[in-house]
Amino acid sequence: MQTAKPKSKRRTIILAAVVIAVIGGGAAAALFFLGNTGRNTGRDFTIFVKQGNPNSPSGTWSSITQDTVLLNGSSTRLVVGASVNASSSFNDILTLSFSSPLAGVTGLIARSALHPAKGNIDWTGLNVTAASNAPSRQQYYNFTVTATGGGITHVATFPLLIRTSVLRIYPVSLQTTKNSSFVVGLGINDIYSFYGFQFYLNYNASLLRAEDFSIASAFLPPNGFALSSINNTIGQVAVSATMLGSPCYVSVPCIDSPGSQVTNFANVTFTANATNAGISSLTLTQTILTLLHGQGDIVPVNANIGYHATTADVSVVNRTSVTSVNCVPPSGIGATGFTTQCTATVSDSSPGALNPTRVVRFYNGTSFIQSCNLAFVSNGVSSCSVPFAIPVGTPSGTPQMIIADYLGDESHDVSSGSFDVTVT
Repeated sequence: MQTAKPKSKRRTIILAAVVIAVIGGGAAAALFFLGNTGRNTGRDFTIFVKQGNPNSPSGTWSSITQDTVLLNGSSTRLVVGASVNASSSFNDILTLSFSSPLAGVTGLIARSALHPAKGNIDWTGLNVTAASNAPSRQQYYNFTVTATGGGITHVATFPLLIRTSVLRIYPVSLQTTKNSSFVVGLGINDIYSFYGFQFYLNYNASLLRAEDFSIASAFLPPNGFALSSINNTIGQVAVSATMLGSPCYVSVPCIDSPGSQVTNFANVTFTANATNAGISSLTLTQTILTLLHGQGDIVPVNANIGYHATTADVSVVNRTSVTSVNCVPPSGIGATGFTTQCTATVSDSSPGALNPTRVVRFYNGTSFIQSCNLAFVSNGVSSCSVPFAIPVGTPSGTPQMIIADYLGDESHDVSSGSFDVTVT
């Protein structure tokens, strides 16, 4: 019993001291007096990561959400900051580090140490870069920034969607002949909950003419709604479309196009002009894709932020012509001389037949005979004829090669053909 009395006194002294500490310095002083309780003692800081330019005012920074995209082969600029409450006693330097769950995604912190003043913040930049082969998935990845100082550590975790999305014009390279029609497709890969789109497709109006367009049925009534226009004066097709309903439409789910799978959502039909040759670039401007996330939230995604955008080239070349020659009669007696009628037939051998026009020049070997102007025969076929006289006394067996040279027109390449007239 005697040995228990000193412990009772010690407990009484401690409790008395705690009461005095609470009265004099508040609960924090009491906790400090009691030792390491694992609770916040008022000596602390907070850390955050936001989207934005660290050289711009903090009011321009924005929160990172589960819809924030980092494209493969690109970087995003973030801000890492720390703040200390005005009533806090924290005054230590913070050491920063970045951690990624992916080997293909790295982070570079511009300044690895922060020293926030009381009642204020200190911040620096963080560039997060995804390699071109960084793996993508539908779900976001979590990345972390760790700040340590004065024996205190805090971690800021933020999500990023790693995407390999490409908005494609295809085929990427196309050669077509004048006055021929062709179709260009638009497609997207590595996208989820695709809900709507807007694009301007631009082209050289002196080379191409847009004739028609079509879009995926998911964006047409009753599933969706679309607006479009074709302006062949400036060379632009403008289309915007969206699904109706949430999520998407009762009979049509939102479009998922995972990984490298390309989903076509629009086609444009063009016709090359009949006169000019050259190369027209196809480019996309003012493109916006909308995704349906969360509780029916429509999220707009822009080029170079949420997806890469490609271009295409269309080469317009002359149409191919084929020239043949026939002479009637095909032979005669040289001793008495004779006249034969030689006809050049020029055919268009390119898709979508267009009648060749203009001039054919006839030769006997290298000697000029006469020219004639082509006339319509049938669709894609034209012809003209000239007489050719074999002089009296021409020796038997003398070569008489009649050559017809088609000189081409604004749409067709040149071509030539020949016929041997026999002299007996």
